[in-house]
Amino acid sequence: MLDTQNSDEQAERLRTLIEGLPDAIFFKDGEGRLRIVNSAGLGLFGLNSTPWEGHTDQELGELHPEFADYFDACQQHDEQAWAQACRYDTLEWVPDPVSGEAQTFEVTKIPLFYPDGARRGLVTVGRNVTARQKAEAAATRLQESLRRLGQIAALSHLPMADQFKQALALGAAHFGLEIGIVSHIAGDTYRISAQVSPPGALEDGQEFPFSETYCSITCREQRVVAIRHMGISPYLGHPCYQAFRLEAYIGAPVLVEGQVVGTINFSSPRVYEREFDEGDREFMGLLAGWVSSVIEREAIQQRLREREQELQAIIENEPQCVKLLGPKGQLLQMNRAGLAMLEVDSFEEARDAGLINFVQPAYRESFSSLNRQVFGGYQASLEFEVVGRRGTHRWLETHAAPLFDPAGKVTCLLAVTRDITDRKLSEDRLRESERRYRTLFDNMLEGVTQCRMVYEDGQPVDFIYLSANPAFERLTGLSGMVGRRSADVIPGLLQGNPELLAVYDRVTRSGEPEQFETYIQAQGYWLAISVYRSEPGCFVAILQNISDRKRAEATAYHLAYFDGLTDLPNRRMLEDRLN
Repeated sequence: MLDTQNSDEQAERLRTLIEGLPDAIFFKDGEGRLRIVNSAGLGLFGLNSTPWEGHTDQELGELHPEFADYFDACQQHDEQAWAQACRYDTLEWVPDPVSGEAQTFEVTKIPLFYPDGARRGLVTVGRNVTARQKAEAAATRLQESLRRLGQIAALSHLPMADQFKQALALGAAHFGLEIGIVSHIAGDTYRISAQVSPPGALEDGQEFPFSETYCSITCREQRVVAIRHMGISPYLGHPCYQAFRLEAYIGAPVLVEGQVVGTINFSSPRVYEREFDEGDREFMGLLAGWVSSVIEREAIQQRLREREQELQAIIENEPQCVKLLGPKGQLLQMNRAGLAMLEVDSFEEARDAGLINFVQPAYRESFSSLNRQVFGGYQASLEFEVVGRRGTHRWLETHAAPLFDPAGKVTCLLAVTRDITDRKLSEDRLRESERRYRTLFDNMLEGVTQCRMVYEDGQPVDFIYLSANPAFERLTGLSGMVGRRSADVIPGLLQGNPELLAVYDRVTRSGEPEQFETYIQAQGYWLAISVYRSEPGCFVAILQNISDRKRAEATAYHLAYFDGLTDLPNRRMLEDRLN
């Protein structure tokens, strides 16, 4: 009696344990008839409200035709387990009673035998691994996504169209979809920038009304749109579905500077094999970001190419020589103006000849020193002489600066050089002219002085001597007057000769020269003065001592109008006065 009670208690505990397990548990007798099934097992096939005890799989299949295939497969696996007489593991697929979606079970079958080898029963344990498999599949797809994205990122060395073509091929293979498109959208025009598709389906450059493409949904919703089965989706009535019957679609908007410029998308006329998951959407988002970066990079490179072309055009047409030199003074680049200065027909000719060999020997060391200084990171300038291929001598003035790489290392020398031959000749002529002027200035018989007017409240008050030739110093008996006021050099000069300051002021203001004669009381001689404006605020005075002439004129006047014996006015003066 006690053994029976213990046995019942153990059986109850076993049933409680089995009932509490999440796995589906089935006990069958030697004839394959169900004897014990826990709640998980009953729910698996929807047997909770259906008689099941004592039935075989075949009988249950007849009662539940929707599961007939699965009961048949289960019975076959049972036979294999009994035939092998050991644990038998397999995978079985059972549709969910509610959603109809296939569920994957890891099934373990343990056959039981009597001592004489007869079948005693079979224990079946089924574990639902659908979620785990989905997670593993998602992880696998994620790894594959990363691998594909790595392959796509490695395409940056190709032209943009080729990058898109190969990226679409990789994306189409990743999803298992036949059609891949990178599009450009302008208004209601949807233009295929690049595509992969079955032969004859699509062409690069082909255009469609934007509103009649699935991408209109993507752009309107500003997100990744993924549809496994368009025919049962909310977009069933979309014009694209009506026209092309594309069932599967996944697409993402491509944004440049915050504006939608197009899309990248994949599609197929077949219903997709599974629901698109978050990993798929993430992949599309990253792929769209990559397309955006390629477009932006291409736009930047295009602008750089345009700027380089503009800069090259400017440099080529620059009248001054623009050149690049390497660390050893080798010519790397030179515009047409520079080639003309060297009288060569091509850059290659100048490069092969060596720039230093055009420089006159006297300046070669200075030229090399300038290069060393610039490659040391400093700017430098130099005037030097060159001889062109046709023998023309030219004076050049160059200003050179270093060009640095991102690491701060000087890579080359940039120099702008202009032809200063005319300036040099002008300077030589000016020096010669100055030499002649100085010779003339120093050897003139007339006294010459340059002065600057001094004004107070807009009125002339004095003048300052700026220069004076030797004749001026001999004539006036003065020295050391340069830089001093006349009032300091000859006190009372302006008070005794007020016309001096008036004439000097008029000439300085108007620029019209004047000539006059004046008697310098302070020094007791007559001067003939010619005044010219030399520069703003300054004048030049040319002085000639006419005291002897004035005395001769006075003597001649006296002899003409006074008697030689009596020194009284004579008849000629009487007639002159009467007239």
